[in-house]
Amino acid sequence: MATVVSVAVAAALLIALGVKEGDVVLEFSGGLLAFVDLIVLVAKGLENITPKTLPPREIIGAQGVVVLRVTPSRPGVVSVGGELWSATSNEVIEEGERVIVVARDGIYLRVSRAPKEP
Repeated sequence: MATVVSVAVAAALLIALGVKEGDVVLEFSGGLLAFVDLIVLVAKGLENITPKTLPPREIIGAQGVVVLRVTPSRPGVVSVGGELWSATSNEVIEEGERVIVVARDGIYLRVSRAPKEP
């Protein structure tokens, strides 16, 4: 909806300014509108990355699975409670391995390898 409104406003403004088809101003403004719309879409998509369901205290002790390798020198990604989190660890944990959350440091979860189930 916002895209339609922004295109309509831009078109009305360009008509009021007397810009004709093929004019450089028209082409530039169309490209600028497309760029702004892309930024808005990306920003809206990033809103969904922030985990919202598990409060900080409840996530400690939760188990998850490594989605992107976690190493001591580079954070990885884990899935905990159906959400993706950035994670750090003191050990290398490969994709697909089960982990347990031992702490939360801001936007990062600190994880360790979960004990093997018998």
